[in-house]
This record gives sequence, structure tokens and C-alpha cells, in this order.
Amino acid sequence: MNKKIIIFTKYFDDLSSKTRLRKKLDSKWVDIFNEYCFEILKEKVQGFETIWSLRSNTKKIHPRYKDLNFHLQRGENLGEIIKNSVEMIDFKKCALLGMDTPHLNADIFKNDQEFQIGNTHDGGFYYFEFPKSYELNNFTKIQYSTSYTAKNLSATICDEIFEHPLSFDIDTFEDIKKLENFYKLHPPKGLENDLLNHLLKV
Repeated sequence: MNKKIIIFTKYFDDLSSKTRLRKKLDSKWVDIFNEYCFEILKEKVQGFETIWSLRSNTKKIHPRYKDLNFHLQRGENLGEIIKNSVEMIDFKKCALLGMDTPHLNADIFKNDQEFQIGNTHDGGFYYFEFPKSYELNNFTKIQYSTSYTAKNLSATICDEIFEHPLSFDIDTFEDIKKLENFYKLHPPKGLENDLLNHLLKV
């Protein structure tokens, strides 16, 4: 199955990343949190061809990304960035996600439904998968960071869409506490257990 995964991210030590978290927490703590997310997702996408869509204001390549398959983001807004990132690859199916979902269940990548979406509690989406036939211009017609972003994205699809469990991504201090509670209910191993220990230092 020719499924390719695009992960959208800024460098984990970019001060423009996770700005809402940095207002509440020490910047170094946020850098370490971002690095855990980076390493955890690297593990979870093993076995799939993965492209890291990187935002770099300086256009310099962070040394931690040099050995990865990556491209620098192009576009004036998120819709353009997503569209341009997908247009740069050849695929039969493509999955999109951000780097701020360390608790993502890796089994999500094994699902073979044509269209799939993972909605977040705030109206966005943490995962979207689609076939080659999907009209990429749809990404530029959606208003992002709203309570109806995922709903509008789903509305661009005429076929049946598989919905993964409702979840959350990490943007705010409240989300950090959600992640801590998630891991307490679903005891993690390996790097995710190390991440939980980091969360408990807040």
C-alpha cells in the first residue's frame, strides 16, 4: 500500500512554536516537550514513507532533520501550506498530522479506509487521510483554527469517511493536563513514559 505520511512541524526549539505554552511554562521545558513529541512520532511512523513538512523562518535546516525526508513549507496560510506540501509528493494515499499528538495510536496508520479523519474536541482535526483523487484545492477553501474546521473538511468529501476517536492536540497548558491524565489512564512505555515524567515536572 503506497501510503505516505506528512507531518507538519516547526523545529522543536523554535521560539515561535507552541507560543501559548511558552506564555505559561518555561521555554526550555517546552523545547524538551517538543523534542519528545518529535522522537515519539519518529518511532510511530516507522515502516511508512514519511515526509516532514518544516517551517523554518531562516530557511536553515536544523541538524536533527538532516537525515529525514523533509521539505520546507511554502504558502501564505495553512491551507496553501498543506496543498503545496501534498503536491510535492507522489502517492496513492496520503495522511496528514501535526507533531503535537504524541499520544496518537500507531494503529491508525493500518486502517485502509479511503477517507479518514480524527476530530479534536475544539473542532479541528489531528489526522486526515485521503486518496490521490481528492481535490487538493479544498484545503485552501477551509477556515482553520475554528470550532467547525473539521466539519467543513469532512463536507468536502462525497464518499463515506471513517471517523477515528475524538481526541486532542497539544496547544495550551490545559492540553498538557489532558495529556497527563490520558497517560495515567493508559500507562505508557518507552519514550512516552519519559514524556509523562517530564509532564509531571510542571
